[in-house]
Amino acid sequence: VELTRGGGGAPAGVASVAPDSLAVVDPNTNGLTGEVRIPGGPSLVAAGRKVVWVASADSRTVSAVAADKRVVTHVVPLTSAAGALGADGDAVWVLDGNRRVLLKIDPTYGAVTRRLKLPPAPPLPASNQRLSSLSVVRAADALWVTDGSTRLLRVDSESDRVRALDVGAPVNDVAVGQSAVWATSGPAASVFQIDMQGRAVKTRIRIVNRLGSTAPFPVAVAVGEGAVWVLNGNTQSVSRIDAELGGVTETIPLGIGRNPSDIAAGAGAVWVANTGNGTLARIDPGTNSVDTVPLGNSPTGVAVGGGAVWVSVQPGFRARVAPTSGEEAVQGAGVAALPASRCSPVEFQGEGRPRYLIASDLPFQGQSGFAETLQMSDAIRFVLARHQFRAGPYTVGYQACDDSTAATGSYDIPRCRANAQAYAASRIVIGVIGGYNSGCVQAQLAVLAGAPGGPLAMIGTASTYVGLTHAGPGTTPGEPRKYHPEGKRSYVRVVAADDIQGAANALLAKRLGVKSLFVLHDGDPYGFGIASDVRRAGTKLGIPIAGFERWDPHARTYTTLARRIRRAGADAAFLGGSVDTSNGPTLVRSLRSVLGERFHVLTPDGFTPIPPFVRQAGPAAEAVTVSFTAAPPERLEGEGGRFVAQFERAIGRPVEAYSVAAAQATEVLLDAIGRSDGSRGSVTSNVFKTRVSNGILGSFSFDRNGDTTAGAITIYRIVGGKPTVFAVIKPPPSLVR
Repeated sequence: VELTRGGGGAPAGVASVAPDSLAVVDPNTNGLTGEVRIPGGPSLVAAGRKVVWVASADSRTVSAVAADKRVVTHVVPLTSAAGALGADGDAVWVLDGNRRVLLKIDPTYGAVTRRLKLPPAPPLPASNQRLSSLSVVRAADALWVTDGSTRLLRVDSESDRVRALDVGAPVNDVAVGQSAVWATSGPAASVFQIDMQGRAVKTRIRIVNRLGSTAPFPVAVAVGEGAVWVLNGNTQSVSRIDAELGGVTETIPLGIGRNPSDIAAGAGAVWVANTGNGTLARIDPGTNSVDTVPLGNSPTGVAVGGGAVWVSVQPGFRARVAPTSGEEAVQGAGVAALPASRCSPVEFQGEGRPRYLIASDLPFQGQSGFAETLQMSDAIRFVLARHQFRAGPYTVGYQACDDSTAATGSYDIPRCRANAQAYAASRIVIGVIGGYNSGCVQAQLAVLAGAPGGPLAMIGTASTYVGLTHAGPGTTPGEPRKYHPEGKRSYVRVVAADDIQGAANALLAKRLGVKSLFVLHDGDPYGFGIASDVRRAGTKLGIPIAGFERWDPHARTYTTLARRIRRAGADAAFLGGSVDTSNGPTLVRSLRSVLGERFHVLTPDGFTPIPPFVRQAGPAAEAVTVSFTAAPPERLEGEGGRFVAQFERAIGRPVEAYSVAAAQATEVLLDAIGRSDGSRGSVTSNVFKTRVSNGILGSFSFDRNGDTTAGAITIYRIVGGKPTVFAVIKPPPSLVR
């Protein structure tokens, strides 16, 4: 296995595209021919014949790039980030989803020359990853807009008249062919064929008959090269639709972990930007075969025009497992793999074939956290490579499984449970590494504990909710007994539980001189649990608790809540929640706008990885503290320091804290497998007997509950937009229990 430099999948000898760039690919050779620097988080791309337009989310700008000279000619500031781009010749239409305005930018002047107001629509959920999509049809003299509602809007580009067609399901993308308009609905897993006047739905084509977390979830559509092409989340695939037959004729898998984000058709192929593994996929419309163009970092948007394929590339974390014999991964002849709809192919590059499999269970479809979880899976691969895919006398393969859905960008309880059932049913799965979200683990533990020949061990790397291993404040009745009803525990974690993290945050508040603390949570088991731990420890330390409240993760602003906190007299707030699933950055911005810069904001590990949080919260993130449930990677010594240095060289990016935890979990599992008799029960027993001396995370063991005996909590403080280690706190047992 070769983990290559560049952070995104470029093989040895091929340089990665720099982050914050527009990559230029020759459609005839699939070769990377250049890149254009586009600062500010380039995302959406639209291409005309001579001009390519790129929207940058962080800087709220749209850049015009001359296709021939490959230089930026204009940078147009916007009042908010673009929701969608649509080329109109060499001009571009920009959809401002917040203000519901269409803006036309002229390429000659680089300025807005026209504004069209759209009719009101219901607010989009805060968790929705794709606000809207825009397509422009010059021949029909109309703009077609989706706004997250059930309506497809047709805007006459001359009269500005808007016609709305309600298709009966939320539509999230639109494309236009020669004789029909095509709109996708993720929740309905359908594509609607609509007449060119936007008056009626001609045909509804179902991508799949049965909906669910394991079914395709259409996120984007493109028309061209003889078909309609639908990009699917969840299954991470492309559905090919024959317009005349009115049905799906082929489903083309891209692979779990690719995290495809955009699709375009033209120049003899169909192109997909794979954010997850740093590649551009090229689908041959004649054979439906897929070739891969390595770019590196995180490709985000893709468009075809001006004789080239244009791909926006954001900073990324990914490394790549080098292919063997032209395949993405060795399938391990004779090995019954876990479902391809949820898991990567079997990865194995040792001698012979794998006798057993280990699986990782992580969310790969989130907005910011997925970059961290993809790096975590690379850390697992890295450790397996160091061990030559062996654990003592046994050969071990690996599959990375996704427990999230495209609809929410977060873990999905039915999918979590289905994954666990697949692990339990596959007799060669010998252990699981995972537990990124505690709510997902809650749905899995009883299944793993009752697995045939088990219990089947799960080693947690980020799931810190107290009730998974022991009772305490914020846990529910029956925890943790209900997760191992027959008394056989199967779960340990290499990071500290939230009662330790909560106590550390209370000690931090005391150190900061907090006079009155307001404690907030998002209602999730993790958020409520750690908020309860902070409240309990704070009370023990004599810190007055001014309030204990839930915030609505789907709210668009929290100004009223911030004013309530101000009236309560609090000078600090603890936020029990996360960046993606609970709308944390918006909450932080509201707190700062009302309570000012001197107000202390304390957050838990749910606000990692920190860089995406800073990008989303902006200047409001300054001075916010973020806790992490282990020692900081940058201060690890011995084996930990060596791992961080080697892994960072391999991926060409800073190592995320939970990647270190994933690596340690892999070491623990491989050691337990190597000392076992090859049965699940023996592996689990050996996991609980683990004694790590000078490992990646130092020296530790597991107590009878499965908790690590290492209790160090790292406190990061955001200074100048970057995380700095503020303190490492190890709370006394009297404050924890």
